[in-house]
Amino acid sequence: LEAAFYQSTANQWTIRCEHCNHACVPDLGVIGSAGLICSQCRELLDVQSGYWMASNPTSTWGEGFWINHLMAPWVDHASILQRQFDYDESRFKNEVLGLSTAVGELALTRDQLLACAVDRPQPETATDIPAGERQLLVAGVDWGGAGGSHTAIAIGSIKPGDPLFTIWCWKTFPKLQEPREASRAVAALCRAFGVRVIAADGMGSGRVANSMLLEDLAADNPGITTGGQRILYGICYGSQDGSPTADGLVEQLTIGRSKWIGGLFSRVKLGHCRIPREADCPEAYSQILAEYADYDSVTRTIRYRHPESQPDDMLHASTYALVAASRLATAATADPEMTTFSAAAPTRLATAAPAAGLQRESDRVVTPDPWEFDDGFSGQFFGGP
Repeated sequence: LEAAFYQSTANQWTIRCEHCNHACVPDLGVIGSAGLICSQCRELLDVQSGYWMASNPTSTWGEGFWINHLMAPWVDHASILQRQFDYDESRFKNEVLGLSTAVGELALTRDQLLACAVDRPQPETATDIPAGERQLLVAGVDWGGAGGSHTAIAIGSIKPGDPLFTIWCWKTFPKLQEPREASRAVAALCRAFGVRVIAADGMGSGRVANSMLLEDLAADNPGITTGGQRILYGICYGSQDGSPTADGLVEQLTIGRSKWIGGLFSRVKLGHCRIPREADCPEAYSQILAEYADYDSVTRTIRYRHPESQPDDMLHASTYALVAASRLATAATADPEMTTFSAAAPTRLATAAPAAGLQRESDRVVTPDPWEFDDGFSGQFFGGP
């Protein structure tokens, strides 16, 4: 199709900027936050004032036209911006911009990843994180095991209404081959950060590991297994998102593999992600950068793969954390009091028992700022830093 287009007259919708007279075409460079903007002076463009301009006017092959979502009057700009978040870069180029995509590209470059790094020591506990950022911490866990893969965990958060996804901590446990030892290490880190929700690999042996994790967390907080509250998602990859289903104390959740991994990469490329500096977690960087993206023209999706010699466990842990953080932020937007979330309200894990006098949800005083949460959602209180 690409070859045929360039044999044709290859007409492009051209928009002349009213401010600087620059001729713009509807590509990635004209997407602004409020509408299409001039790629030169950054002023808003009037899409309807455009005209067709032939790139190859002497062609004898025939007429050809490049049409995409940016010039379609029935596609609103907000939906384009949303797709830029939801789609990976190759899918966005192909389906929204109508551009061809290369096969076998690295999903991320080193420069793109480093641009999101924050020059600060990686936090070890929630007390190392600013107080206003602690309230929506989640954990993503990819369990190790077969093939010498590592157990990896990512601690992250998203504020309601803010596209920024912050990964505060990346940890891998390469030497913990015994499942119970890995579970205890993950439980200790979840307690140290007082996470509200955990999303962990729920496929195969991951279901057993998740049960162990709940047992280890319940050693300090018995209400996790007796209070009827589910705080753990068992993540299964699929072709598209599904609804969570209760499986004992775990919420099993199917997510679109290409959608969510691509969404993580898109946030990095757009600068809507913050990650720890490389000096504190070099192995995490190498695992994230190991991924390749292949565009499948039949299914119109991206397939992500990595060399057999290079693990990508941290990529999946980070993707699971993005899923948990997104669901928690969405719930907080719809219900600032957080009285409901999934099948049952999540608790906040703690390193110590609740202090005397702390109140239950039904007794607490609501603060003026809807994002300054009490340390409990509903029912049993679990405290935290």
